Amino acid sequence: FTRTAEGWKMLEFNSDTPGGVVEAFYVNERVCSYYGEENPNRGMEEQLTAAFRRAVAYYRAGGYNTKHLFFSALDWHEEDAGTARYLLRCSGFEARFSALRDLRVYDDALYALETDGLQPVDVLYRLHPLGLMAGEQDTDGYPTGAHVLDLAVRKKVALINPPAALIAQSKGLQALVWNLHETGEFFTEAEHKVIACHMLPTYFENRFLHREFFVTKPVFGREGGAVTIYDRDGGVVARDQESFYWDQELIYQ
Repeated sequence: FTRTAEGWKMLEFNSDTPGGVVEAFYVNERVCSYYGEENPNRGMEEQLTAAFRRAVAYYRAGGYNTKHLFFSALDWHEEDAGTARYLLRCSGFEARFSALRDLRVYDDALYALETDGLQPVDVLYRLHPLGLMAGEQDTDGYPTGAHVLDLAVRKKVALINPPAALIAQSKGLQALVWNLHETGEFFTEAEHKVIACHMLPTYFENRFLHREFFVTKPVFGREGGAVTIYDRDGGVVARDQESFYWDQELIYQ
């Protein structure tokens, strides 16, 4: 979200790999306490615990084995690893952290390579984009990422966040929602008001050229990857300098 003269606007929804958790739930309490201010997020760590318990209970009721829980991220990525470890603590479960590089597919099951050997993974919280995981391979070329997703389909491992989170992650969904809003379809009157108030006009084609500044974003990009800002005549104002996500379809916003 960003705060504008017209109120809060949603730029995108990183539902697949949400970040900013430590800042909102932990750091904010310390900052407010230091300055003697009331923390608007007070008590929300308990909501995280409740959410994890609901997720695991849902999987258990669906026939999944939920005995062994692991939280995983890139261990060299300080923010991701720190967030995963923080959520592990908030989960309320006896769980372990495992670096992504230490996850193994063996005998059609998922394991984590720990100091006490291979440990089974029944529930995996993964702070790692599903789109990247799907294409990842071992050093010998074996499609480990695809195998993990296949295990999830066959209820041999439960994923948090679930694969369905990728749907809301897609900025194509924002374009669909805005299109339905503009044509007055599908949503209730109250929902149309929320969309008009908090969402930005988003399209698969450029409807902004020669009218106003606009940005292009990859459908499954995150954290500003492959984002370009243009002036109303199509001149580049700023462009992401990293190499990720440039091969994806773009939306205009």
